[in-house]
Amino acid sequence: MVPAQAQSTVKPPQIDLSKTQQQQHQQQQDDNPFRIPTNEEIFTVKEDRKRIREAERKALARQALHERGTCSSAIKGLAADSTRKRDKFASARHQGPKATAAEGAVHKGGATPSRRRGRENVKEFLAKKREIFLVQMGLDTKQLEINKLEERAMRREEALKRSEQMLEVDALRFDAFLKENDERVQDAIHKAENEAKNKQEKVIEIKRLNTQAAVIRTENARAEKRRLQIESWQADCDALKQQKRAAREEVAEEAEQPMYFQEPRMLLAVFKELEEGNLFLIQNAQEGEEGLEDARQEMAAVRGRLDAEASDLSSQYAWLHHSCAAAKARCELLREQARPTTEAPKAGSTSQQATLEQLSAKIIEVYQQCGFDKDASLSILQMLTNVENKLEEQLVHVSTIPKDVAEAAERAREKDRRTVAREEKLQYQKQEHEARVKRAMERAAAPVFKKQGKQDMFRSRLRLHQKRQTVSLKTDEDAELEDYLAST
Repeated sequence: MVPAQAQSTVKPPQIDLSKTQQQQHQQQQDDNPFRIPTNEEIFTVKEDRKRIREAERKALARQALHERGTCSSAIKGLAADSTRKRDKFASARHQGPKATAAEGAVHKGGATPSRRRGRENVKEFLAKKREIFLVQMGLDTKQLEINKLEERAMRREEALKRSEQMLEVDALRFDAFLKENDERVQDAIHKAENEAKNKQEKVIEIKRLNTQAAVIRTENARAEKRRLQIESWQADCDALKQQKRAAREEVAEEAEQPMYFQEPRMLLAVFKELEEGNLFLIQNAQEGEEGLEDARQEMAAVRGRLDAEASDLSSQYAWLHHSCAAAKARCELLREQARPTTEAPKAGSTSQQATLEQLSAKIIEVYQQCGFDKDASLSILQMLTNVENKLEEQLVHVSTIPKDVAEAAERAREKDRRTVAREEKLQYQKQEHEARVKRAMERAAAPVFKKQGKQDMFRSRLRLHQKRQTVSLKTDEDAELEDYLAST
């Protein structure tokens, strides 16, 4: 069966007929009970029926009481009308197309059209009802989908409105943030400009004050020099006057007691000496304050340096402790590795025996360099134990040495090393120079080489023989042993 939507959209074919034939065809279409109406007719049939019932109700309300009929008479009228329509349809079937044309003419004249309804069986009725039900169900489904889509569209519109409002609020907040940020940037720029300007003014003022101080110091130096010159002149004048004064004093010594201040300038000289003493004391006090401030700063710097040195020494102590532990572990490992060899040496292990001999010789050399006397009764392990104990003692002693002393010793050793390296370099350069001079003299004394005969023609390029690289098959234990020997 064709779906309701497809049936609703199917239209009858357009036929080029005359006006009368078109009216007859339209009448037949209207009277056909099996014609499926279009969607517009289905949507408007309910409104038409409602409008007809409303008009009938109003007409019935305007009628008088004796003009109104009862419900039974209305039902009988409907039955009679149905019987009349059925008889009319039956007669029309017997009369054929002429009756149909006459009926079309009657309808054209203004009579109300009526549907031809023939006798139909239950199967056709059920099929028609089924089609009507399917059409109605399709319409209801479409209406529900339309309602759902409208609700979804309304929800989407509300969500869009809320989103637009939120976007507007966010835009306002962002504009406010940008405005506030711009204000802060402008304030920071103004503040930085003001600080730079103030700093520049302070720098200019400091330069001006330094210039004035330099000028004042220069003037003070000149005045001091002038004062010393005047004092020397005054001393010379006083020395010249003392001779005359001594002669007068000898004459007047017996007559009257001499005064302490003989002249006004003597009192001025005393005041001047007191002033100079006060200035000297003030200057010494200022210098003492400056020295105290310098001493405080130096003490703070020394304290910081000592704290840093203490932290460095503690870190060095931790590192040395860790190194000692690692060295002990490595020695234990080497001792365990060397124990089977010393206890039960296998035949044919010449390489291990040579390595052990080298290790023993190196340990004996290190043992002697540590300050111990060579003792044949001591074993290699005992020597290593003594070396480790000596190393721990030296590490403890190094941790107690001040950093300044250690740095001074390190600088002295570095200086000696550089001196030795410089002497070796000079000796090597001297030897190289002598060798170059000797080669130059030999070349000068050698006879001139003259080519004789024809030059050899190039025949072919000799094949280059690649040298095979020997790969040492040293294990990790051998490498660790070599590292230990190199470190010792």
